[in-house]
Amino acid sequence: MTNSTISVIVPTIGRDTLERTLDSLLCFNEVIVVSDGHDEDIQKDWSDFGYRYAWVTDPASCVGHAQRNAGMALASCDYIAFCGDDDVMTPGAYDVIQKALYSANAPHIFKVDTWSCGIVWRNTELYEGNIDCGGLVVPNIKPKLGRFTYRYSGDYDFIVETLRLMEKAPVWNDNVIQVCRPERYE
Repeated sequence: MTNSTISVIVPTIGRDTLERTLDSLLCFNEVIVVSDGHDEDIQKDWSDFGYRYAWVTDPASCVGHAQRNAGMALASCDYIAFCGDDDVMTPGAYDVIQKALYSANAPHIFKVDTWSCGIVWRNTELYEGNIDCGGLVVPNIKPKLGRFTYRYSGDYDFIVETLRLMEKAPVWNDNVIQVCRPERYE
């Protein structure tokens, strides 16, 4: 079995939780940190540790959408995943994702434990509030990737557009791979 490579896009606004997020991504093949321009020290701090880094200053951006779009353009691995700078991948997430990718070359939707509404997804339907880009792992086929829009529901827009462009239906996976804002458990 040959493992697929996975790029993880991490938009950041310079939160002090970024180090914890990056620690949860050590198993992944490529981590691309994309700043919104709020913290000039981020580039100096994290590029020295082998993370790819990009700088996006976009005043119209909403909750990291321009940063995710920029990160996708830089991603070089077989698949793309997303993680916020205040979120963490669960222990073993990389292995769970690899196992799923091996069985189907398609977009995958995993569960995410969110701070606002508990476990997402609750059923295998596409609607706002039932999916989160933190649970999405998609083939890195640039012409078949949607764009994060500038509205608050830009995650949903990206997921729906990407799934429409992909040739295969998504695989819904019951494993939780990410926890949003895990400090609520501490």
